[in-house]
Amino acid sequence: PAFKGRQWNGSIKYKVLNPATNPATADALADAGLIAAEQGQITTKSTANAATRRKPIKGGRHKLSSPFNANNGGCGTQFNVEASSDIKITSLGANVRSTGPHNIVVYMKQGTHGGYELSPGAWKLIFSGSVDAKGEDQPTTIDGFVDVSVAAESSVAFYISSEMSDLRYTNGDHPASDSAIAITGGAGISDHLFR
Repeated sequence: PAFKGRQWNGSIKYKVLNPATNPATADALADAGLIAAEQGQITTKSTANAATRRKPIKGGRHKLSSPFNANNGGCGTQFNVEASSDIKITSLGANVRSTGPHNIVVYMKQGTHGGYELSPGAWKLIFSGSVDAKGEDQPTTIDGFVDVSVAAESSVAFYISSEMSDLRYTNGDHPASDSAIAITGGAGISDHLFR
């Protein structure tokens, strides 16, 4: 079965293809209170976050990680990546409890995983092979797949699965974001391959 409200523990390496300023409008920034904050009238965490999102997106290679603080696990984990600029995802890092050679499969789909957690026909296999697992709460690199392109203002979902119940995640919703992407959603899959 699939259990929603499980945050993937991992990292994403990606390239920004078309550097630009995040397309937030002046009206939206004013609504968020950012302009007042910039004038020294308001300083809150939400306005600071809005300021971060407004910063220019630099080209080149980037990395974003969600917390590696697992308190649960299973055979699979699913998550969404939302892009605010055109990007290519070049590798993933997962939280794998074991160490040494470990067989992993990775699937992806356009859009989010919501409603498709156990629907194999909605997903495309992009990686199947052995990785060098680094142990719990350490990033295990998964690469060797064709770069995954994500257009600005769109989402893709990933599903990482293992035959062993070694993939670790965290209960709850703990999204991570930077100026180009956000890691959102999350589901834990108790059995291997859509079961």
